[in-house]
Amino acid sequence: MAETAALERFEDYVSRFEQTAPEIQANIELKKAHTLRVLAEAQNIIADLGLEPDEARPVEMAALFHDIGRFPQFARYGTFQDRMSVNHGLLGYKELRKNQLLPKLSRANTKRILLTVLMHNRAQTVPGLPPGLDRMLRIVRDADKLDVIAVLLKHFDPEQPSNAIVTLGLPDDPATISPAALAQVRSGQMVRYEQMRCLNDFKLLLLSWVYDLNFRHTRKEYLKRGYVRQLVGTLPVSFDIERLEQQLLKDLWF
Repeated sequence: MAETAALERFEDYVSRFEQTAPEIQANIELKKAHTLRVLAEAQNIIADLGLEPDEARPVEMAALFHDIGRFPQFARYGTFQDRMSVNHGLLGYKELRKNQLLPKLSRANTKRILLTVLMHNRAQTVPGLPPGLDRMLRIVRDADKLDVIAVLLKHFDPEQPSNAIVTLGLPDDPATISPAALAQVRSGQMVRYEQMRCLNDFKLLLLSWVYDLNFRHTRKEYLKRGYVRQLVGTLPVSFDIERLEQQLLKDLWF
């Protein structure tokens, strides 16, 4: 369990961005709830890896504060799209330093946490990082993915209210898929945000995350929770999509 003082600092910081309009406050609450679930997902990965408490504590702090930049981002720009506002990883890095939100840790662990927050939202991990930082970053990225897909699947449900903030304002044409995005996933690569032209491309981007999972626990959870099948179920039925599903399920096995 993350220490109480750190959770209190997180809660206090988020409370600064509370909104009176319910529809706007709902997006703040969405990110707050997401953060706490990512912390729980990270703790599960930590347990599976068998990390000692002194190793686990800074990773938990990185998970707790990984999206801290989302709150000032949304308050200032009304969006969670970095391309239309600011890099939320960089903003989070600055906010942590400015507000001294982190508990007292060694200089090395503080640096690792700050750099994890800074880099967690990059398209891919940076090769050649020091082992401690590399592991922390990969745990947070995997935990983030496990929760983000669950959140987005709810918003892809046509029976639920739509939220353009969450679905990035992409047009929802159920029959349209960009061939370039599909080809990217078929080649075992990550779809890039700039490639997306419609909501189905966003779903392909999420499917491509299969190729950026770092731990056995994460891959097992993807299979157990049926993320690939659920996302594919929201795409138009075609032979190409059926082949893609088979490929992804095969590639998920560890």
